[in-house]
Amino acid sequence: MTAVVLGLALAPVTSQSLVDEQMDLMALTRPPSPAFTTAQASSYDRASVAEGTDDWFANADAGHFVRSEQIRGRTEWVMAELKGPGALVRSWSANPTGVVRLYFDGEAEPRLTAPFADFLTGVALQQSGERAYVSARGYNNYWPFPYSKSLKITLENTDDPSKKPSTYYQFGYRTYPEGTPVISNLTKNANDANHTRLSRSTGLSKVESRGGLAVLGRKGSSGTISQFRLRVSPIDSMTPYDPFWLRRFILRIIVDGKTTVNVPLADFFASPLGGGEYETAIAGGTKDGFLVSRWPIPFSESYEFKLDGGPDRSFLSEIEVFTTSERSPWTLHAQWSKTRGNSRPFSDLEIVKLRGQGQYVGTVMQISNSDPAWWGEGDEKIWVDDEMFPSTFGTGTEDYFGYAWCDPNPFTHWYNAQTQAGTPGNFGHVMNARWHILDRIPFQQSLRFVMERWHWRDVPADYCTTGFWYAPAGTQEPHEVRYPDLAPLDVQPPAPEPGAMEGEGLPVLKLTGGNASHQGFWGLSSGEQLWWQQAKVGDELVLQVSIPEAGKYRVVANVCRARDYGKHHLWLGNIDLGVHDFFHSELNWEKQIWAEIALPKGSTTLRVVVEAPNPLAAPGNMFGLDYIKFERVD
Repeated sequence: MTAVVLGLALAPVTSQSLVDEQMDLMALTRPPSPAFTTAQASSYDRASVAEGTDDWFANADAGHFVRSEQIRGRTEWVMAELKGPGALVRSWSANPTGVVRLYFDGEAEPRLTAPFADFLTGVALQQSGERAYVSARGYNNYWPFPYSKSLKITLENTDDPSKKPSTYYQFGYRTYPEGTPVISNLTKNANDANHTRLSRSTGLSKVESRGGLAVLGRKGSSGTISQFRLRVSPIDSMTPYDPFWLRRFILRIIVDGKTTVNVPLADFFASPLGGGEYETAIAGGTKDGFLVSRWPIPFSESYEFKLDGGPDRSFLSEIEVFTTSERSPWTLHAQWSKTRGNSRPFSDLEIVKLRGQGQYVGTVMQISNSDPAWWGEGDEKIWVDDEMFPSTFGTGTEDYFGYAWCDPNPFTHWYNAQTQAGTPGNFGHVMNARWHILDRIPFQQSLRFVMERWHWRDVPADYCTTGFWYAPAGTQEPHEVRYPDLAPLDVQPPAPEPGAMEGEGLPVLKLTGGNASHQGFWGLSSGEQLWWQQAKVGDELVLQVSIPEAGKYRVVANVCRARDYGKHHLWLGNIDLGVHDFFHSELNWEKQIWAEIALPKGSTTLRVVVEAPNPLAAPGNMFGLDYIKFERVD
């Protein structure tokens, strides 16, 4: 089956051709053939209708559907109704309950009926590999599903069929020109290949820089950099570890005499600010400290890498460049922007505003958050070719990056990653990445990409964004990066209580039931408490504590009280501290005096035994200890 579009014979788009394209990074460097546009169907808040209005940052981003339909006595909620020819290229949800159905080309019967979670994780179609998975509670499916005429995706609420489901969802899709041959089908496992391309290495070059600038380049030939790896190290091996080491450098890449990349080193590679080991389809960090990039970088006459550490920094740089003889009309561009200040009022962070022709291929966002409250309620919005309304409108920053529910756990997959995350809560420094490979976004005249700055609280925060796109070298050079902007916001965790022993730091000597872990809360000593949960009546937790010297002490503890906390009998060594009821109708922490007693110097134990709970308490029998403190009273 072939067709002719604008005089060119086109092979049909199939699931296998899409998988092949997904694995061919050189496809990023040239205009798509066949051409396509990219957009997204999502559950975003429909109150957001116009930029500049009060509702532009509306945040009720769940449970919005195209319509409902009654089919064979059941209610199906239409999440997406896509007109073809086209292909579904990315699916995501934060809470995929219920049954999903995929109807191809106007067919009355769905070709797929499955639990929504099974569809997203690949279980429903026995899909394997790095295209269907859960990352930090976000469900992602990057397998392509081509359709020749249309694709309708519906959801049935099997928990309560009478209610509209409160589901968060995103579906990224392509639309091809009318007449493009596409074979509709469900994509099961397809022949696969590695993203890494075989190429010739120019050799590992080492440059020692005492003036802050290292340069490596090549002139007089054409080809493509298919991969390069780079490492920067202090010249003095005794230099202390710097948690922001990779943010101290600016990477500039000059292609054919034009600057196309101007980005801090950590942000270009989506690396933790101090470095670390991780792996994605595009970028990674090795155990021995090398940063690896697989973005293909075509050049016609020359390329040059400039690694700038500032006028007062000395460092050793090592770089190895792999090249092929392939030529292509577009090359890599990357631009970094930083917004510092209080997180309110809400605003749109402009990641890129591009003119001309090209395609958008990736985003990195680094946040320095001075508070554990969630910083990422904001939605992504992408306008293509001077659209009046964004054809991509998201449901939350973490949703765009493929995770969910403000989850602070690091993860790495082929196409999305959280390589660094702070604690407690969402406090500290965070690094997120998403690579648009099969879901890249071509543009003919323009592309504008913003991300809402939407924090739960009005606090100081840094939002640093890097946008990646392919276009002819020199059509739009990235912003200049200023050295004063490199340093992340100085965020300090909660201080420890002077003279206290942290509950989360006490050695657990005995645990007969339940789970003892750490739980982060702002305002606590060091921002965490010891959290004992899922214990039953009679279960016992024994902790080791230390008395600094013999004397009479007031035993002081900061403890958690809440509706699902239990009643516990406490002993300090052999001293009975009595039964304490930690139930309270509201979550709070209470500083309590447990005893005034004479104690010998040395180690002893704090023994906690679960008693029958308060009749008003919810199930849980929880126990939370922020700190214990021995205050001298003699």
